[in-house]
Amino acid sequence: MALVDLGMLTMAGDPVFDAAAAGSLIELWSPKVQEVEAAFDQAFVEQLGYDAEQLLVYRRVHSLLIANAHDEDPYGRDSAVPLAAALFNR
Repeated sequence: MALVDLGMLTMAGDPVFDAAAAGSLIELWSPKVQEVEAAFDQAFVEQLGYDAEQLLVYRRVHSLLIANAHDEDPYGRDSAVPLAAALFNR
Protein backbone atom coordinates (compact mmCIF):
# COMPACT_ATOMS: atom_id res chain seq x y z
CA MET A 1 0.00 0.00 0.00
CA ALA A 2 1.28 3.49 -0.76
CA LEU A 3 -0.08 6.99 -0.59
CA VAL A 4 0.47 9.15 -3.65
CA ASP A 5 1.20 12.68 -2.48
CA LEU A 6 2.04 15.21 -5.14
CA GLY A 7 2.63 17.99 -2.63
CA MET A 8 5.74 19.79 -1.41
CA LEU A 9 7.00 16.84 0.61
CA THR A 10 6.72 14.16 -2.07
CA MET A 11 9.35 11.49 -1.56
CA ALA A 12 9.97 7.85 -2.16
CA GLY A 13 10.42 5.86 0.98
CA ASP A 14 9.05 3.51 3.56
CA PRO A 15 5.41 2.50 2.96
CA VAL A 16 4.93 2.52 6.75
CA PHE A 17 5.63 6.27 6.68
CA ASP A 18 2.97 6.66 3.98
CA ALA A 19 0.52 4.65 6.09
CA ALA A 20 1.18 6.79 9.16
CA ALA A 21 0.67 9.99 7.19
CA ALA A 22 -2.50 8.67 5.56
CA GLY A 23 -4.07 7.97 8.93
CA SER A 24 -3.75 11.63 9.88
CA LEU A 25 -4.21 13.35 6.55
CA ILE A 26 -7.48 11.69 5.59
CA GLU A 27 -9.33 13.68 8.30
CA LEU A 28 -6.67 16.20 9.27
CA TRP A 29 -8.99 18.97 10.47
CA SER A 30 -11.74 16.73 11.82
CA PRO A 31 -12.40 16.51 15.55
CA LYS A 32 -12.53 12.73 14.96
CA VAL A 33 -8.98 12.53 13.59
CA GLN A 34 -7.79 10.39 16.51
CA GLU A 35 -10.57 7.86 15.93
CA VAL A 36 -9.71 7.73 12.23
CA GLU A 37 -5.99 7.30 13.00
CA ALA A 38 -6.80 4.47 15.42
CA ALA A 39 -8.92 2.69 12.80
CA PHE A 40 -6.21 3.11 10.15
CA ASP A 41 -3.52 1.92 12.56
CA GLN A 42 -5.54 -1.14 13.55
CA ALA A 43 -6.05 -2.05 9.91
CA PHE A 44 -2.37 -1.53 9.04
CA VAL A 45 -1.24 -3.62 12.02
CA GLU A 46 -3.74 -6.44 11.48
CA GLN A 47 -3.73 -6.63 7.69
CA LEU A 48 -0.19 -5.60 6.76
CA GLY A 49 1.75 -6.45 9.92
CA TYR A 50 3.01 -2.91 10.49
CA ASP A 51 4.36 -2.04 13.94
CA ALA A 52 2.01 0.25 15.90
CA GLU A 53 4.90 2.09 17.59
CA GLN A 54 6.59 2.74 14.24
CA LEU A 55 3.34 4.22 12.91
CA LEU A 56 3.24 6.60 15.89
CA VAL A 57 6.89 7.62 15.46
CA TYR A 58 6.43 8.26 11.74
CA ARG A 59 3.24 10.24 12.38
CA ARG A 60 5.18 12.49 14.75
CA VAL A 61 7.98 12.93 12.22
CA HIS A 62 5.40 13.84 9.59
CA SER A 63 3.84 16.41 11.93
CA LEU A 64 7.23 18.08 12.37
CA LEU A 65 7.76 18.12 8.60
CA ILE A 66 4.43 19.80 7.90
CA ALA A 67 4.61 22.26 10.81
CA ASN A 68 6.17 24.99 8.70
CA ALA A 69 5.26 23.74 5.24
CA HIS A 70 1.96 25.59 5.02
CA ASP A 71 0.75 29.15 5.26
CA GLU A 72 -2.12 30.18 7.49
CA ASP A 73 -5.19 28.05 6.95
CA PRO A 74 -7.42 29.77 4.37
CA TYR A 75 -10.56 28.59 6.14
CA GLY A 76 -9.80 30.34 9.41
CA ARG A 77 -8.94 27.21 11.38
CA ASP A 78 -5.71 26.77 13.31
CA SER A 79 -2.50 27.32 11.40
CA ALA A 80 -0.32 24.32 10.62
CA VAL A 81 1.99 24.91 13.59
CA PRO A 82 -0.61 24.35 16.35
CA LEU A 83 -2.10 21.54 14.31
CA ALA A 84 1.28 19.84 13.99
CA ALA A 85 1.89 20.30 17.73
CA ALA A 86 -1.45 18.65 18.47
CA LEU A 87 -0.59 15.75 16.16
CA PHE A 88 2.85 15.41 17.76
CA ASN A 89 1.52 15.43 21.31
CA ARG A 90 -0.91 12.54 20.87
